Order: sequence, then structure tokens, then C-alpha cells
Amino acid sequence: MNRYERQIRLNVWDQRVIQKTSVLIVGVGGTGCEVSKNLALMGIGKLILVDPDVIELSNLNRQFFYHEQDVGRSKVSVAKERIQILNPEITVEIYQERIQDAPMRLFKEVDIVVGCVDNFLARQYMNSQCVLHDKVLVDSATDGYLGQVQVVIPKNTACLACHSPEPPDETRIVDEPCTFVGIPRRREHCAWKAWYQFHEMHSRDIQEENARDVDHLLEIANNIAREYGYHPFEREEILEMLLHHVPSIISVNALIAATQTQEIIKIIFLLKKKELNSKTSRVLNSLEAKQLFRVPSLTVYAGLTSTYITYDLTPDINCPVCSETVNPPRMITIQASSIEAFREALHKRYGSTNLWISRNEMMIHLSELDNQTGKKILRDGELLSILREEDGHEEKVLIVL
Repeated sequence: MNRYERQIRLNVWDQRVIQKTSVLIVGVGGTGCEVSKNLALMGIGKLILVDPDVIELSNLNRQFFYHEQDVGRSKVSVAKERIQILNPEITVEIYQERIQDAPMRLFKEVDIVVGCVDNFLARQYMNSQCVLHDKVLVDSATDGYLGQVQVVIPKNTACLACHSPEPPDETRIVDEPCTFVGIPRRREHCAWKAWYQFHEMHSRDIQEENARDVDHLLEIANNIAREYGYHPFEREEILEMLLHHVPSIISVNALIAATQTQEIIKIIFLLKKKELNSKTSRVLNSLEAKQLFRVPSLTVYAGLTSTYITYDLTPDINCPVCSETVNPPRMITIQASSIEAFREALHKRYGSTNLWISRNEMMIHLSELDNQTGKKILRDGELLSILREEDGHEEKVLIVL
């Protein structure tokens, strides 16, 4: 019997289209494990997994791909192994790095992007790239008993920046140097001073899976808190505040991932309507006409009341990401296969070598561009910002190899 026989019976289904679809999944934690498992079992043709993290013990209560013997291993590597056991028929490609550092061509190559991260900056980066490349983003977030799924359809629905264009305070801590070196004005500043002192003492990042590191960080934070008259921190509080360990439960992760998966499947059929078999196409058109086939912009789930609420979010005409009136498209293409060719192309276009090159969070001067930094920049499909220092002229440059 066909592996997919049960789902093929559905009125709105075309397995052929499913098997020709590629999906980029950013984050293979609690929600990402569930979504990638769902899509793998359904027979999605290609999954691309991006996650920089390694497995730690606290992951095991909700991230079912990982076992105790996997602690310390790369999440994407283990996830790929387990997915291919579930369904050896699909292709899995992995990148053990932040989505901000992964090749931008991934956004261009896939059909849908799926966000399963708990990091504001990563989420907003995915959002901007999806708007740029006109790709649907199906994003999720969970916090304890609460969860939500937001679908971003460029030029149609609100993007993630429409209603939250500014990052939350914790992503701007570095703009408050008094937090590190002065008198802490708030209790949480004690924790950030401790984080800074840990780095100063050890000259390295805190290893979250290392209990001694966390204990030492907690000890430093509580010493500072006592010194300035604040009540001490709990271990869980430090993990959530500094290492972004939000409370999490597998039941909510599973429900949100199931909701996210269902939106992904519906979007696939909408995006590839012309490729559907005649029966599925007729049924889908009929359901749409009766308003019985709908993709809400935002679905919110409250676990303690078992309540689902859906919304249709309209774009903000002043959104700094998706509004063309505020941020009109202005982009040129430069073809360069070497640093020398890239330098020559920039010099010819801008009449100057006093140029700054920006890719996401990385900014370097043209004179400092070498083979090492060039590997991050000279990749097919990379989008750069070029700033001419003399007059501040800036424009977007798309790299084509």
C-alpha cells in the first residue's frame, strides 16, 4: 500500500504537488521538531533545516528528535538523521548557523519559509527576506501555555514588522553601557552586569548546557543584586532573562506546530493551484467560492482555556519593511566571481573605493575585504548594502555569480 494512501483520499490533496515542494525551516527546537516531523511524514519533497544550536539536557522534555546520548551534538545533524529514518524518500539539507549567516539564496530557492525561533532579530530577518523575495512566511511563537501562528503573504497581509517594528528591550541592552559598568538602575541590570563579568573572567561565551557555567553566572548575579539591595535571582529566571529560555511545554508546542503545518499545506495548494490535478482544483475552487477555505493572518491559542482565536491583519502603509511608499525597491545587480572583480565593479559604479559594505549585522570597508570576509559576501543571491562615505549615497546590491 502507498505510504501516503490515507492522506491521498482527502478531497483537497495532491501528493504529486506535495512531493515537488521545498520548505525552509528555521529552528529545530520544540516547535521546529514537530513541524519538520509532520512535513516529513506527509512527504514534502525537500526540507532545509537551519539552526546554530547544540542539544542540551533541557531540550529533551519537548524536542523528541533528541535523546540523552545526543547532548552536545548539532541539532540539525541529529534532526536530519531522525527525519530520514521517518521518511527516507525525502531530501534534507542542513545548515548549522544562524539564519542571518546562512546563504540568502535559500529564500529564493524554496517555496515556503517556516519560522520556529524564539529570537526577535532572527524572526525579523526572516520577515524582511521573505518580503524581499516574495515568499510566504509561516511563523510561530510559544510562551508557556500561550502560542500563535502568523502567516505573512507579501503584498497581501501584514508582515511581522507591521505591528512590532522595534525590537524589545532585551535586544538593545548593548545600547545601555551603564548596565555593564555603572550602578544598576533596575534589578535586571544586575543580571546583565553578571553576564558581562562572566565574559570578562572567562573570555568566552556561557555554555548553556554546562551546569557550572549557569551556576557561576547565577552566583555573580546574586552577589551584585545583594550589593545594590535587590532580591536574589532564581536559576530559572537567569535562564529565561539572559539565555532566552522561555517556559515551554510539549503540548502547546505540538498544537502550535500542528496549526502551523495545516497553514503550510493550505498555502502550498494555493500557491500551486495551477499544478493541482483536476479533481483537487475543482474542489478547492468550490470551497473558496463558499468561503470554506481560509488562511487567517494570525491564530492565537490560549492553553489554559483551550481557546483558538483568528485574525486577519492588514498591512501598515508606513511599515519600514513591506510598505513600498516608505521603503521603495531600489536594487542593482552586480556579477562578480572574485574579490578583484567585485572591487572593480564597485569602483566602476560608484567612482570611489571609499565604500562600506553591509550584510545584515556585518559591516566592513572595501579596503578590508579579504578572502575570509569575502566568503560571507560573494555568494550567489546575497543582498548587500553599499554606502559611499563621501556623500552618504546608499543602495542595495544583489550578487550574482
